[in-house]
Amino acid sequence: MHFSVFLVLFMCFCVINCSGGVPTCRQKVEGYVYTTLRCFNNTQSFPVADKPVISLECFDCNIPVLNQETILKRFVGEAFNLSNSHIHVISENVFSEFTKKTQRFIFENNEIDDVSPKVFSKFSKLEEINFRNSKISQLTAGIFDGTYVTELTLSENLFSGIDRIFEGLKVTRLNLSSNNIREIRKDSFARTIFIEGNVFPRDQRLDLSNNLIEKIYSGGFKCSDVNNCVKILELAKNSITRIESYTFLENSYLSELSLSENSITQLESNSFRGLINLKSLNLRHNLIQNIPVSMFADLQQLKTLDLSQNLISLLQLNTFSGLTSLEILNISHNSLETFNHLHILPLGRLTDLDISDIKLHHLNLTLILHTNFKLRNLILNDNFWICSDLIDLYKEMNKFGGFKSPTRHFEISNLHGIACSRQKLDSYEDLTFNKFLKIVSEDKQTTDWFDLKLHTNENIYTNDYAGNYLKKIYGMFVFIVIIVVLIIAYCIIKLIMQCLYDHNILKFHRLSFLYVQDQRNVQVCS
Repeated sequence: MHFSVFLVLFMCFCVINCSGGVPTCRQKVEGYVYTTLRCFNNTQSFPVADKPVISLECFDCNIPVLNQETILKRFVGEAFNLSNSHIHVISENVFSEFTKKTQRFIFENNEIDDVSPKVFSKFSKLEEINFRNSKISQLTAGIFDGTYVTELTLSENLFSGIDRIFEGLKVTRLNLSSNNIREIRKDSFARTIFIEGNVFPRDQRLDLSNNLIEKIYSGGFKCSDVNNCVKILELAKNSITRIESYTFLENSYLSELSLSENSITQLESNSFRGLINLKSLNLRHNLIQNIPVSMFADLQQLKTLDLSQNLISLLQLNTFSGLTSLEILNISHNSLETFNHLHILPLGRLTDLDISDIKLHHLNLTLILHTNFKLRNLILNDNFWICSDLIDLYKEMNKFGGFKSPTRHFEISNLHGIACSRQKLDSYEDLTFNKFLKIVSEDKQTTDWFDLKLHTNENIYTNDYAGNYLKKIYGMFVFIVIIVVLIIAYCIIKLIMQCLYDHNILKFHRLSFLYVQDQRNVQVCS
C-alpha cells in the first residue's frame, strides 16, 4: 500500500517536471473583443490568437529569427515587448500587419546581429524603439531612414562606429551611451533630424556618455536644419583630452553641454566659441589646470557652470568675464588657495556659489555680498577655516538662512559640522584637507576654547542688539520730550496772553453787529 502511494507521487512529480519544459502560450480574454498572451519555456513561435491581442508577455522565449512565420499575428497593443527572447534577426516587413495603435517596440537584452532596413518606417510616428543591451556591434547605413520616433535607445551595446546609421531618422531623444564608440566624424548626424517632442521632456537630446571618444571633430554635430538640431549633448565619461578652438562653432543651438568625467587637460580661448544659446556647461571631474582668458566670451546666456573636481590653481580677475547671466557657479575641489570678491565681480546675477575644498583659510564675505548682492546659497565646506573667522562668516550667512549643505565633522571643532582650527596654522603650503583634519583632531584644547569663543561672540551679538535697542528707545524718548515741551510752552503762552487781556495791558477789540428788523444794511460797531 505504501509502495503504491509512493509510486503515484513519484509519477506525478515526474509529470510536473517534464511538463515544465514544454513551450506554452496561454490566452486570457480581456472583455469581449481582446485577449492577452503569456508565453513560457523556450517558445519559438506564437499561436494564432482567437481574438486581437492587446498585451504580450514572453518569459524565456527563444525566437532567433523574427519574421512573418514567427511573428505574433493580430497584435493591436500599444507596446510590443520581446525582451530576453534571444532574437538575432529582425526580418523585412515583419511588422507589416501591425496597426498604428502600436507605439512602442522593446527588444532589450537580446543578441541581435541584423535588423532589416526601414523595418519601422511604415509607422507614422512611434513613441519608443528600445534595443538596450542587445549585443549589437553594427547596423546597416540608413537602417532608420523614414523612421519617426520620440525615443530611440541603443545603449549598452557594442558599437564602435556610427557612420551613416542615422541618415533619414527623425527623433527627439537618441541614446547611444555605454558603447565602444571612439570618434564622431564630421557630419555624423548631418542628415539626422532632431524633432522637438510634444510632451515633457521636449528638448532634443543626444546621449554619447560612457563611450571611448577621444576627440571631438569640428562639425561632428552639425545639422542641416537649425530648428531641428540637438539641444542637449551628453559627452560625459569618455576619453576626451582637449577641446580645440571652434569645435562647437556650428552648434549655436545647443542649450546644455556635459563634458564631465573626461581627461580634458587643455582648453583654448575659442573652445566654446559659437555657443551663444548655451544655458548649462558641465566640465566637472577633468584635469583642467588653467582657464584661458575670454574662453567664456560667447556664453552670455549661460546660467550654470560646473568646474568642480579639476586641478585649477589660479583664477584671473577676468576669468568669468562675459558670463553676464550666470546664476550657479561650482568651483569646489580645486587648489585655488586664493579667492576673493574680485574673481566673481563680473557675475552680477550669481545666486549659488560652491567653494568647498579649494584650500581657503580666509574669505571676506562682506565684500562678496556687497558686490554680489543676489547671492543666497554659499557652500564652503572642507576648507582650512579658523573658528573665529568661521563664526563671522556664519553671522553674515545667517541673514539668508545660514550655511548650505554643511558637512558633518562633529567629532572635532566645528560650526554646524564645518571643521575649523582654533587658531591660524603656521603654514598652509601643501596642506590637504585630510591633514588639516588630523591637525585639528590632535588639538586637545579645541573644544573648551571653541565653546568660550562661541559664548564670547554670543555676548558681543547680545550687547550689539541691546545697544541698538537702547538707541531706539532713546530716540523715542527724545521725540516725546520735545512734544511735551511744545505743549507746555503753548499752554504757558496762552496763560500769559489771557492775563494781559484781563489786566487791560493788551486790548482786544471785539466786533459787534447792529441789526434792526427789515434793515438791509448791517452796521459794524467797535
